[in-house]
Amino acid sequence: MTKSHGLLHVLIWQAQEAQSAMKAAASAQKILFNDIAAWASTENRALSDVCSCASELTSLYTSAMTQLAYAFKALKKEMTLILEGERRCDAVQKKLHDAENKRIKLRREVSRITSKCMN
Repeated sequence: MTKSHGLLHVLIWQAQEAQSAMKAAASAQKILFNDIAAWASTENRALSDVCSCASELTSLYTSAMTQLAYAFKALKKEMTLILEGERRCDAVQKKLHDAENKRIKLRREVSRITSKCMN
């Protein structure tokens, strides 16, 4: 694993954590304002109306947070695909390096045999 792969692993983990945090925050906020609205409805009408408006705004904000969480999920998926591509490139580069070393070794051997035959 190269240094860039390590960074990619960290980015994937951070995207996952951000997605989880967004979902948790959206859920907690929704529960909070539902509870506030329920409490306000028992207190008085004016307080209930204010809480209802705040609940609607929170609903919009929660929706935006949920969309952002899905964007983090998509980002994580894309970075995972990039990591897989990087791993495949590493494997191919290793095969190329091994083949190049083998070619050099065979070329030396051919050269050695050719010089032996000429003597």
